[in-house]
Formats: sequence, C-alpha cells, structure tokens
Amino acid sequence: MPNKQKDVTLLPFVLLYTTDTFNVPDAITVYAEDSEKAEESFISAFPDASVVWIVQTASIEDAYTAYHEESAIEEAV
Repeated sequence: MPNKQKDVTLLPFVLLYTTDTFNVPDAITVYAEDSEKAEESFISAFPDASVVWIVQTASIEDAYTAYHEESAIEEAV
C-alpha cells in the first residue's frame, strides 16, 4: 500500500514564554509547518505557560533581539 503522507516542511520557530512562577521570557525552539502549529504544539506540551512572542528563526538570540526591539517600539508609542 503506497504511503499517501504529504511532504511537510518543518520550519524553526523560537517561542518566548512565561509561567506563573517566572515572568521573564524564557525561550524554546519548536519545528512546525507554521507559527500557529508551533504555538499549538508548545501549548499542548506546556499548558501552564503563556507564549509572549513567536518568530520564525533558529536563533534564540535573534528572537530575543526582535522581541526587545518590538517592546521598545510599543513603549515609545
């Protein structure tokens, strides 16, 4: 019987998240088809955590940089 599974490209996403006991964002890299699926997978694995930022990159450093740049823009407005 032929395998009818479609080819799926998994992309790296860095999620910054907080928990009830730790409000400074921590980071994790998740591979998924898109950011929505990455977030769903993360929430499924860590239901008590809150995602505060998600960006398509394999670099946690780049994700923190983008997060802090965006936060600075929001604070300036």
